[in-house]
Amino acid sequence: MTTIVSMTDEKNKGNKSIVSDLLSSLILKAVARKEKTLLFLNKKRESGQFYCKTCRFHEFMPDAPQICPNCQSHDFFFNSLNIWSLAKTVKQLVPNANVNLIAEGLRYPTSDIRRPAIDIATASVFYKLIAYKYDLVAHILADTTLNIADFSALEKTFAQITNLKNLTKENGRFILQTYAQDHPVIKAAAQGNFQAYYAQSLSARKSLLYPPYALLVKLSIKGKSPEIIEKKAEKLIEDFSHFPLSTFHFPLSILGPYQPIFKTKVPTYNIILKHKLASYSISEKEKAIKNLSPYLEKISRDWQITVEPGSIN
Repeated sequence: MTTIVSMTDEKNKGNKSIVSDLLSSLILKAVARKEKTLLFLNKKRESGQFYCKTCRFHEFMPDAPQICPNCQSHDFFFNSLNIWSLAKTVKQLVPNANVNLIAEGLRYPTSDIRRPAIDIATASVFYKLIAYKYDLVAHILADTTLNIADFSALEKTFAQITNLKNLTKENGRFILQTYAQDHPVIKAAAQGNFQAYYAQSLSARKSLLYPPYALLVKLSIKGKSPEIIEKKAEKLIEDFSHFPLSTFHFPLSILGPYQPIFKTKVPTYNIILKHKLASYSISEKEKAIKNLSPYLEKISRDWQITVEPGSIN
């Protein structure tokens, strides 16, 4: 049985915890019955979720702001959310339970088999050598992938939810916590409706000119000085602007320059070239690469060129 829980409603009724009232009650019942529980949160690093009670603006931020960046209200929640803070919350709820952390670099299992266990996991749980089904599975916040500004966001969200449902026993409970309970992909994933997700995903990609409607080429430049690489990125865009798009003799659009959404150790700027395709076939893609080659060959070697990147970040 799959249940979608609106975290907006939870916050509006005064529940400031990342664990909904429904999930709390189900965890307590599972522990009492000595059933297996999995809480999924694909986040090890510090940062937090921001929620404004005035305008209902919700976003993930590295640090707590002074005011809401959307409406300048001071009435907001900011919760630092990761597997460590979630484990602390769970231990407060069920002190007698043994909490296991399943993540890259963490040893597993760490549980005392004589005590009821609750697994808190990142995506590492999908790659365990010993996989088993859980009586209770909860996606703590499905929005973490849904809100990523990338053409693969819908795909990642659907796949993540589907994988978690596959770890749920046939007669088990799957809880899907989200601030976007009405999003078509959230609903499609909860229902296991691949056709609905497929149609929604294709529609979004077509409107934004992403694969399979375009060939993407990502140009990335890295360096120690953000100012220097920013100037180089702007210079490359300026070079492209010297050629009106009509002179390319093929449908091309340019995105950027921009910094990746996810912070990197080395300052980075990206530019995306989108070559519209008549069809996503090998011949069409080869034709697009041939069209772009004369321009790509003029780009200096300090740029990294990636054809068909898996992400634009």
